[in-house]
Amino acid sequence: MGSRGVRGLNTPGLDADGAADELPEPRLDGQRVLLGVTGGIAAYKAVLLARLCVRSGADVHVVPTRGALKMVGAPTFEGITGNPVRSEVWEGVDTETHVALARSADVIGIYPTTAHTMAKLVAGLADDLLTTSVLAAECPVLIAPAMHGEMWAHPATRRNTNQLWADGVRVVGPESGQLMGGDVGAGRLVEPEMMLRALGEAVAPVAQDLVGRRFTISAAGTRESLDPIRFVGNRSTGRMGFAIAEAAVRRGATVTLVAGHTGLNTPPGVERVDVEEGFPRDADHLEAVFARGEDDAGRRADDGEGRLRGDEEHRAEVLDLPGALDPLRVRAERLGGRAERGGGRVGRFMR
Repeated sequence: MGSRGVRGLNTPGLDADGAADELPEPRLDGQRVLLGVTGGIAAYKAVLLARLCVRSGADVHVVPTRGALKMVGAPTFEGITGNPVRSEVWEGVDTETHVALARSADVIGIYPTTAHTMAKLVAGLADDLLTTSVLAAECPVLIAPAMHGEMWAHPATRRNTNQLWADGVRVVGPESGQLMGGDVGAGRLVEPEMMLRALGEAVAPVAQDLVGRRFTISAAGTRESLDPIRFVGNRSTGRMGFAIAEAAVRRGATVTLVAGHTGLNTPPGVERVDVEEGFPRDADHLEAVFARGEDDAGRRADDGEGRLRGDEEHRAEVLDLPGALDPLRVRAERLGGRAERGGGRVGRFMR
C-alpha cells in the first residue's frame, strides 16, 4: 500500500507533499466504536486514533488493558472521547453487565494489539473487560498487531494470526519500519489514519455486485529455478493481490488466490493455492484473472540437469523464457475474450 491517502492530523486532506488527497476521509457518523488498547509502546497512537474517530462522528468508548494504562492514562482518553474509561469487569456492575459494551458496539478495534492479547483472543480467554467484550461481540472485530519483528515472525504468532483470520477477525498490518530500540523490520503498528479507514470499511455496507463471479488472483513473487541450486525471484510482498482478493470476497465473488513466496495470511473466505514456480497451467475454470507483475522470469526452455555455467551463452538462454501467463492468453483466445498487458507489468485475462 502506498502512502497517498494517509493524512496527517494537522493537515487533513493533504498528503506528505502537500498535494490534495484523492481519498475522502472515512465517516463514522452515529457509529459506536469500542477502542481496545493494549500495553505496547505504540499505545500512545491510540490517543490519535480516538481523536480521529471522534472527529469522524463516532461515539468512542476506550477499553484499555492494565498494561495500556501504564503507557497512557485513562484521563487522556476520557478527555478526548467524552466517555468514561473502563478496564475491569468489576467496574459499574450495578448499572450494566460486563458484556454491555460489546452488545452496544458497532465495531471493535484493538489498537495496538500485542502478541499476548492475540494469543488470549485465539484461546477464547476472558480475563479482563477487553477480552470479555471481544468474546461476546457480534459486530466486526479488527486488530492492529504491533511487536518486535522476531515476535511477529515466531511460529506461534503466525498460527495465532491465521486462526484469528479464520475466526473472522480482520488483521490490519503490521507494517515494516522503525521499531522500539532502534530496530527496523516487520511489526510496526499501522498509522492511525489507516486504522480509521479500516474501521470505516468494516461498518460500511458492501455492495454484493460480484456474486456468482469467479476470480483468480496472483500475488507475491515466485521462485523460478535456474538449476538445482539457484533461482530467480523478486521482493514482491503480495500485499496488493491479497488486498484485491479480500475486497472481491467481501463483494460476493468466489476467489482463488495463487500465492508465491510470502508470509501474508490468507483473507477469510479466499481459497489459496501456494505455488513455487509460475502460474497454474490449468486455466479452464477461470472467468477473470488479475496478475500483478506476472512472474519473475517465466520458465526455462528446458529442465536442464546440473548447475548452469556463468558464460554469456547460458545467461542468454536463461533470459529467453516463455511467458508464464501464456496459458491464460491461449484460454482467452479460445473463449473469444482478450488478454491484455499494461506496461509490461500487469497482465489480465477477461472473458
